[in-house]
Amino acid sequence: MHQISTQGVAEAAPFSFGHPGPVGGGVGRVNMQALHNTTVKGTMMPALWIAHVTVTDEAAYKKYAAGATEAIAAHGGTFIARGGRYVQLEGKDRPRNVVARFPDVETAEACYHSAAYQAALAHARGASERELLIVETSE
Repeated sequence: MHQISTQGVAEAAPFSFGHPGPVGGGVGRVNMQALHNTTVKGTMMPALWIAHVTVTDEAAYKKYAAGATEAIAAHGGTFIARGGRYVQLEGKDRPRNVVARFPDVETAEACYHSAAYQAALAHARGASERELLIVETSE
């Protein structure tokens, strides 16, 4: 089931992805201004793919990185930060942080679910601890 965070969003309305979830019928909340921007105006807002990673097996993770780089590029993604300097202010410290820019949320999510990315991801499982999210940008 998909979940969309609306923390800090004042204008939100119920929505459903059209399939029942385990609890509550798959209902969530969506930012109506963002929905307006991406559907009514016909403009797709860019999205950032943000990964926070602790690598536990360098050799296996290099295989993941090679395959993921190709999959991300094939979906129009470009890296804007990859393992550079960072300052951890809150939350779990992960020494590798990666940010890629995509044309829109849907393209970034399609990349994640693509056969090419999933094949690469098989190398990262067991070779890293990670969090990954996609967030729409305002410009």
